[in-house]
Amino acid sequence: MFTLTDTGLLVVTQKAQDVINLGRRHRWRFRIIPDFQGVIYRPIYSSTGDWLYMPMRDIDEAIIPKAAFRRHRAVVEAGFSVSQVVIGHEIKVAPEQTEVTVAPIPARTGQVDWLNVAEVAGKGLLIGMMGIAMVSISALTGALALVDPSYCIVLADYENPGSVIELIRWNSEVKNATAPFMG
Repeated sequence: MFTLTDTGLLVVTQKAQDVINLGRRHRWRFRIIPDFQGVIYRPIYSSTGDWLYMPMRDIDEAIIPKAAFRRHRAVVEAGFSVSQVVIGHEIKVAPEQTEVTVAPIPARTGQVDWLNVAEVAGKGLLIGMMGIAMVSISALTGALALVDPSYCIVLADYENPGSVIELIRWNSEVKNATAPFMG
């Protein structure tokens, strides 16, 4: 099956197309990632170099919205096997002069202040709080910033390497979503 993407035509497996159709029925915007297929074991850049994909780690769960887990569960409940979860980050050129204010560190309560996280992410800044930083500090010395995280799944497909499908990109989708369709 052929699907039109940003980079042209892409051959899509029937399983991947069925997952995309599942998302459409729920009014979710799933997207096929054509840059790689199958399980990954190390960070991988997209073909254009503007996205970095990494296997999900335990510490990543703190930054993932519940909507991503609900969408993942819906895919699994529909009968699709998932072999891996991948977290993607868009790479942006950071402004040369950023004004950063340091606030006192609040007492740890075990809960994430999502309003503060959304404000920081909306400004395009990445902080290394709770091990969220995905690239070494030397790579972020004023030149690059990781923004717009996305939650992707790799479909388990024994006939093909496994299509990669983005289930949610929460910075842009949270800003543009309306309450009834947030996932």
